[in-house]
Amino acid sequence: MPQSALRSLMFLCLWALAVAAHAQGLNDGMGGLYSGEVPVNGQGSGEREAGMRAALAQVVVKLTGDEGAPRHPLVARQLRSADTLATGYSYRQDTERGPGGAPVYRQTLVVEFDRAAIDALVAAAGLPLWPVPRPPVALLLAIDDGRGARLVNAQQTSVVRSLTERAQARGLELRLPAAGAGDVDAVWALDPAAARGREQALLGKLYRQGGGWAADWSLVIDGVEAERWSSGDGDARRAMAGGADPAATALAARFAEVVELGPPEIVSVGIEGVRSSEDYLRLMGYLQGLAVVRGVVPETDGRGALRLQLDLASGYGAFEQLVGSGDVLAPVPGAAGLPVLLLRP
Repeated sequence: MPQSALRSLMFLCLWALAVAAHAQGLNDGMGGLYSGEVPVNGQGSGEREAGMRAALAQVVVKLTGDEGAPRHPLVARQLRSADTLATGYSYRQDTERGPGGAPVYRQTLVVEFDRAAIDALVAAAGLPLWPVPRPPVALLLAIDDGRGARLVNAQQTSVVRSLTERAQARGLELRLPAAGAGDVDAVWALDPAAARGREQALLGKLYRQGGGWAADWSLVIDGVEAERWSSGDGDARRAMAGGADPAATALAARFAEVVELGPPEIVSVGIEGVRSSEDYLRLMGYLQGLAVVRGVVPETDGRGALRLQLDLASGYGAFEQLVGSGDVLAPVPGAAGLPVLLLRP
């Protein structure tokens, strides 16, 4: 078997074992891991490009559980050309009530990204992957607005919208209990016993404090408290949303793992399909825009065929997976000797 084909086969086997679970979506009712939703002020190109960068950053955070992941040099570089990893986008109009009861209209850019390309980017950066499917986290939240503590149930999802939306942006599905279920006193005490029978649970109590609101939280995993924190704000919705980020960070720290896909590599590749200077410029522009490509040097094989020496931040397999999922380059199967890529028309 040619060396390039053997290398690709070995990589694909490793890739299948390492990220097979990422081919699945999140649990029902949860937004997809590979889509990002960003509020925008309009549908112009500048607003859309900025929105795509923010959406890609959001997806990377959901996949890794790490809020700092978008600042990784490889990811930060890819953010500048986020549109190259997008498979589509749309706009959604939402309406909600403002403080005075007047309707407030909100426009959201929804961007879908290529799964294989995003997985390759995250793996090439050496970032952890938080496995999926992820079990839903039971949300047991008691609220006391001065009239006594009451447990929020599944028929009151609008009450906790700020919290569930923030959790979704971090890759978490929060699930409320049925009406009448749960012990409000145990939840108010943040007693882990309140989470009995649940694999993961977020216990919280929200109450008035001074001129604003305060919340205390406890993340329970397998019946044991894993993390405890507090949040507060003059607005109850923002105080409530403060339960999402620490929960996601703690869960990711517990379950995320780095997928080893080989060290950085310098490799020569043959290029087919370049028939004009425009083709060559398109090829070079594409390669130089990929975060995993640290450098490109043209070579010659003495027969006039185009070859490139690629300085990759990952193994060649991750690079091949990344470009193969796009619409610019395609790996040529069965090529003898050095690997070959075809520039698509």
